Amino acid sequence: MRFSFAIVPLFVALPALGGCFFLAFAPDVDHGPQGVDRLGSDPDLDDDGDGYTENQGDCNDDDETIHPGAEETANDVDDDCDGDVDEPPDPVDADGDGWPAEDGDCDDTDETVHPNAPDGCDDVDNDCDGEINEDVVGEDPQEPNDTAPNYVGDLTNGAATIAGYLHNEEDVDRFSFYVDDGWLGDFWIDVQLTGVPGSADYVLELWLDGGVIGFSDTSGSEGIHYSGDSWEDDSGTYEVRVYSVMGFSCTQAYVLAMEGSG
Repeated sequence: MRFSFAIVPLFVALPALGGCFFLAFAPDVDHGPQGVDRLGSDPDLDDDGDGYTENQGDCNDDDETIHPGAEETANDVDDDCDGDVDEPPDPVDADGDGWPAEDGDCDDTDETVHPNAPDGCDDVDNDCDGEINEDVVGEDPQEPNDTAPNYVGDLTNGAATIAGYLHNEEDVDRFSFYVDDGWLGDFWIDVQLTGVPGSADYVLELWLDGGVIGFSDTSGSEGIHYSGDSWEDDSGTYEVRVYSVMGFSCTQAYVLAMEGSG
């Protein structure tokens, strides 16, 4: 059997005090089963149907547009419940390589191009540092020889042949060798460069004592023939330099042949 009770205000007259007092009584809140407040909201329920409850971080469970991960818009509201209002949206990573254009991806349509990517031999600035093919240097047995020449050895009455690569238009390959002049005999040094790509123009230089004594810049193969005076001592360490004034190839090796008399 169920009983209903009506609770009404109680008026108590106290004549001795010369007035009346109004005493109001209200019912206790019905907490219902398991202590859920029927007059409030269960923090484990998704009231607005946006996929998040209050206990999952929904800071306004009455608005389905407000929840963690929501798009933040300029509306003076914390749409994504991260404590910030109207912050700019996260940058878009169009190619999914982990680097949006705002963070330095110089080609956000190619997932192989982004900062810290390996920069191989493909004529592309893969790591977005303004240079191309620089990691191929580690695959070239002649490198590093951009600032200091690789010593080939003593080429007095001898010869040496080397295969090398120019990785970009800033690459300068240097090689050095020693030749001992016999004083009274004819003295000469011959340097030949072949294998230059058809679309490129390579320069060949011969140096001695910090100065250029031979230069070749023609289309295709390059060659320098240096002859010394028979009565002068031309013994010394010579340096050969190869670089590009147009085009290059990190896949097609050039061939450098050096020969000296004695």
